[in-house]
Amino acid sequence: DAVCCSVSSAVRCASGCSITEHGCVIRSTSCARDESLERANAELHHQATHDALTGLANRTLFEEHLQQALQDDAPFAVALLDLDRFKIINDSLGHGAGDLLLQLVARRLQSSTRADDLVARSGGDEFLLLLSDVDTPAQINALAARWASALSEPYRIGNTELHVSPSIGIARYPADATDGQELVARADQAMYHAKQTGRNTYRFFDAEVSRFTRQRLALSHELRQAISQSQIGRAHV
Repeated sequence: DAVCCSVSSAVRCASGCSITEHGCVIRSTSCARDESLERANAELHHQATHDALTGLANRTLFEEHLQQALQDDAPFAVALLDLDRFKIINDSLGHGAGDLLLQLVARRLQSSTRADDLVARSGGDEFLLLLSDVDTPAQINALAARWASALSEPYRIGNTELHVSPSIGIARYPADATDGQELVARADQAMYHAKQTGRNTYRFFDAEVSRFTRQRLALSHELRQAISQSQIGRAHV
């Protein structure tokens, strides 16, 4: 059950292989089986922590890194990026073109982000970025401007030239939140505000974004109440 070399002596390793004094490896069946199992486990772990379409980290891996950043307790930031009018492209050119566009966007994001930062696809046309060692808004401004510039360049898919732009929301630890979920939520609020105030821009979470979010929630609540009362009124007519 082994592939053997002609040797005078050999040392048995922990995995079941033997290594001779000349560096020749005698591979037992159990050794090959262990290596195959390790490769399969590594592949399963990669699939569980990475996005199948883009190859980026997925939300699960992002949250693992986010929790680690919180434990390290050094200043960092979360950016949430959403592509403007992506649905129009997806609906008009088909999901195949939309998927290819997302892959191209992922590559540009990866190449325009620092090596120590994490880029993840949250889902759909939404991406999350974890920015380590940033303690001033100026540092984050430079990164956000770089992403916006990279993603706004034309894309060529087949014979079609496409243009998309990002809306980006940014929240900082510990200035804006000390909880991971709250930090992502505030980056999302800032991103929504960026969309509502012109798109193709980035916004930091601040008092204005917070006030805008509260007003939007209040308006949504009032609208639901008005619809509910209207339905009740029609039911009694």
